[in-house]
Formats: sequence, C-alpha cells, structure tokens
Amino acid sequence: EPEPEEDLSQLTPEELKAREQRLAAVAKKEEGNAHYKAKRFAEALASYDAAIALDPKNMAFLLNKAAVYLEMKEIETCVATCKDAVAVGRENRAPFAEIAKAFVRAGNAYKKGGDLQAAIEEYAARARRARFRTLSPAAAPKLRRGLASTSPPPPGTRTPTSRTTTRRSSA
Repeated sequence: EPEPEEDLSQLTPEELKAREQRLAAVAKKEEGNAHYKAKRFAEALASYDAAIALDPKNMAFLLNKAAVYLEMKEIETCVATCKDAVAVGRENRAPFAEIAKAFVRAGNAYKKGGDLQAAIEEYAARARRARFRTLSPAAAPKLRRGLASTSPPPPGTRTPTSRTTTRRSSA
C-alpha cells in the first residue's frame, strides 16, 4: 500500500526550502554510500561533504565520513570527525543511540590503528556516560561488544550476561 503524500500546502517558503535541502542532503548521502561500497573513498567524501553543506545539523553525514576515514586508515581524522559528529548531535539533540555510535566508531578507530590503550579509554570514558536503557535495541549490543572486546564494563552498567555488574545494598 503506497504511503500517503505529505501535505506541503501548510509549509512556509522557508520550510519548503529547508525540506528540499534535507531531501537533497539525503540523496547526496545515498550517493556517498554507493561510492563507499565501491571503495571510491574520495568520491564518497565529496558526496558526504555535499550532504553536510546542505544539512549541517545531521550528524549521520559526519559519521559516514568518519567511516570512510576509518577504511582509509586515517585514524586521527576519523576520531576528530567522530568528535565533530558528537558535537553536532548534542547541539541538535540527536538521540543518544546516534551519539553512542560516534563514540564506538572512535574507539574502533583507535583499536584498528593498534592503539589499544586509547581505544580502552575511549570506550570506558563514553561507557561511563552511557545509559544502556536509552539505547535503541540495535545500538546497545554494538556498544556492549565494543566494550567487551577491550575492557570490563564500568560498575553499574548492564551487560548481556548479568543483571548489573554491581549490587545495590538494601538499606
């Protein structure tokens, strides 16, 4: 069954322009995804940059760009791009699950670069702030796997194999 069409008659000219820019940005992102899958990284970066220029409030475009840098083994650029994504996400009240993806990707970048200490610090620092109960069902296991592969979970966090890592005293 086809989806009902949006009623655009109530939108102001500015809102219509913003909507068109968001749609164009998503199209550029999809173009970048196709380049990424074909391992045409320079073209993917150009497409993601175009998406960011059209919709600078969408942190997903920065995360995609970070994924390209990770594949290119440009670890520091990947981590910096992840941090930019976190800043954009926080500024625009992105869901925590999206912000957690940036933290995990930064940790994975350090891990891929062989800097396990930095990876552990990245995972641990971010996990202390993580609220696993607020993560989407898809994001929580990824964050937990990232943590489990490098260090034990911080006290008080939920893990797949236990109720909590610390017991609360009943007083």
